Amino acid sequence: VASSGVLSALFVNDTVCLLVTPIVLRATGQLKRNPLPYLIAIATASNIGSALTVTGNPQNMYIGIQSAVPFLRFSWLMAVPVLVGLALNYALIRLIFSREVNGRPLPTVEPLGGSLRRGVTVRALLALAATLAMFIAGVAYPLAALVGACAILVTGNVKAREVFKEVDWTVLLFFAGLFIVTGAFEKAGYVGHLLAWGAPLAGPGADRGTLTGVLGFAGLTALLSNLVSNVPAVILMRPLVAHLGGGERPWMLLAMASTFAGNLTLVGSVANLIVAEKARGEGLEVGFWPYLAVGLPLTLATLAIGTLWLYWM
Repeated sequence: VASSGVLSALFVNDTVCLLVTPIVLRATGQLKRNPLPYLIAIATASNIGSALTVTGNPQNMYIGIQSAVPFLRFSWLMAVPVLVGLALNYALIRLIFSREVNGRPLPTVEPLGGSLRRGVTVRALLALAATLAMFIAGVAYPLAALVGACAILVTGNVKAREVFKEVDWTVLLFFAGLFIVTGAFEKAGYVGHLLAWGAPLAGPGADRGTLTGVLGFAGLTALLSNLVSNVPAVILMRPLVAHLGGGERPWMLLAMASTFAGNLTLVGSVANLIVAEKARGEGLEVGFWPYLAVGLPLTLATLAIGTLWLYWM
């Protein structure tokens, strides 16, 4: 929970799920442990942890660009809900999977050997630090990320073709498909109907900070995020945020609710689907109902905490 949450705040949560899931599958296999609670922990903690920063997940990046909320301000507002949410995440998984995660000593195994290219590692970490510094300094997020990536490619002593081989094109095509469907939904005029239906539910009040408006806006975002996934939900909610005045609170509520709502079901976020697909490739099934047993109470609790916190702030 801790490693997935922290890494997702620094890197995109989908990337963390791509990298960490195979490691956890191999580790639980060596230790002869049921991988299900650990896989659910990766997915749920990556969603919660990614809410901490503008660059933690795709929907936050979109919101960061559209809202112009400063990088550190964004993290300051989300720190308490994220930290409390990760603690709740750990406690729920310990409770629900008490037989698997029971505190008994793990069997002793010999660690697998490996080599670390220290020069490349140092340069990559320096590029990451420089990119974060540019984010904090107010450099446009796409430009800062592009500069950091180019610095790694130029100085990393790794051929670009080797890097591109590791790109998960399936995930990129999946995102492209989501944007196409969302764009068609908007061009067909359904966004107008969504505004007409959602505006009375979400406001007036979300922009001015009334509790009813804030709760309504967060609830609508959570509902839509689980109907169409959280990234397209944020794009569809943008006109409603503009209708509410486009202030800081609606944007932050949108970021919090769309991210935390991704934990409700297995199809609630792309990160969940990545974990499930990686596990399926190893012959393991992350079932809808076992995931829901954790996701439902976790989502309700984190949404309540996040909404009340942003209302108070």
